[in-house]
Amino acid sequence: MVNASEVRFHLRWANHDPETASQPTSGTLNSQEFGAFLPDFGPIGVFNVPVIEPESFFDVFFDVPLSALPPPPAKVLPNGGPPLGWPCPRDTVWAGNVDVLWDSLGAPVHVNRHFGNLLVNPGMGPSMVHVVTNCAVPAPWAIVGLCNGFNATLVNENLTPAPNPLPPGWTGFIAVSALAGTPTGVVCCFNVVLTCNGVPGVIQVCAITCVWPTSGVPGEETGADFGIRTIAPNPTTGNTTVTFGLPRRAAVRMDVMDVSGKRVRTLIAGERSAGIQTVVWDGRAESGAPLRAGVYFLSLKTGGHTANRTIILLR
Repeated sequence: MVNASEVRFHLRWANHDPETASQPTSGTLNSQEFGAFLPDFGPIGVFNVPVIEPESFFDVFFDVPLSALPPPPAKVLPNGGPPLGWPCPRDTVWAGNVDVLWDSLGAPVHVNRHFGNLLVNPGMGPSMVHVVTNCAVPAPWAIVGLCNGFNATLVNENLTPAPNPLPPGWTGFIAVSALAGTPTGVVCCFNVVLTCNGVPGVIQVCAITCVWPTSGVPGEETGADFGIRTIAPNPTTGNTTVTFGLPRRAAVRMDVMDVSGKRVRTLIAGERSAGIQTVVWDGRAESGAPLRAGVYFLSLKTGGHTANRTIILLR
């Protein structure tokens, strides 16, 4: 990330030949949604690479507004992730795919680069990142290069184990966990390899460990910054308590959304006083009917501020 609203893309063209200069080339860089075998979302930029001398390189940079890129994938972390202000590495990397197309000696060439990262709480269940596929035939998959002490697999939208091969057009989650006792700050990068009609698609995920509370409410803290602090228990089979902070009295709205972005329940709609507060969700829709198991998103809004967290509902 260049800043909170821009992403920097970096291409390095290297000539490893010790004697011969490379030919000039030109091409385009396009973005894609996080997943595999997906169409281009939109252009990032056009590049022109000059002649590169032997054993030298040429760098290309593009600074792109987040608004011009596909939205990052949904992530589901134990207990909704670290509480507000907790000392975990910040998740500031845009997750998605990059499609690089260029001309090589008159022949078109293209390479896809897929990347996402994920905070993992050792011994406290899986963290998950949503993934989309676009293969018209069954797609075999495998996890490659996983580090010792880490586990990864694919699960369906309802969090059941994904089949192998995946059905056409499958969507679901990459679920990653780490053994209890793994220190904070350990990074494990591995690949999810999917095959569509004999063509591989490789999604790289880097898991970063950090320990945060997964039950109860944090102790007394100074101030009451805006945001969702804890969701406990999470995953939940029914009632779960959401703790949030407001720095001042304000009109507040808190909604539960499904994975399609449809609102299924409003928990708060009105003024709330400043401070640390709680609200309970019983796992039901607005109608009072129990919702099916799966991943839901909690949205807290007041004024120009928005905070979002995920809740896993089990049945």
